Amino acid sequence: MLLAKNPTSRVEWNTVKYLAIGNLKEEPPMSSEEFLKTVVEEWETVLKLKGNKKVETVYGFAEHGGAIAIGNFDSEAEARGFMSGLPFYKYLDITVSPLISAEDALARAKHNLETFKAKK
Repeated sequence: MLLAKNPTSRVEWNTVKYLAIGNLKEEPPMSSEEFLKTVVEEWETVLKLKGNKKVETVYGFAEHGGAIAIGNFDSEAEARGFMSGLPFYKYLDITVSPLISAEDALARAKHNLETFKAKK
């Protein structure tokens, strides 16, 4: 859930969902067979992580190496730490962003609008 003392200033986060996007930034220096074996290992690892309830959902990119995942973490650092166990981790360009529900986003937008109007 999103906790904010003042939604227009820095937001304090409590356990929230994070979106992680990982793109293969370079071809790992390995043979084709090693690469394909590692792809299998990567997805087996991802599915194990999904099974522990921290990771809610994972999708791979259909046209290139990489994936997105949504999970329940206490911080960006925890989300990144979770991903550090992936076999391709050192070859991934990773972006991690906190998410809020559409309902929380609407409530925050309405509050920000009212705050803006009050300052006029």
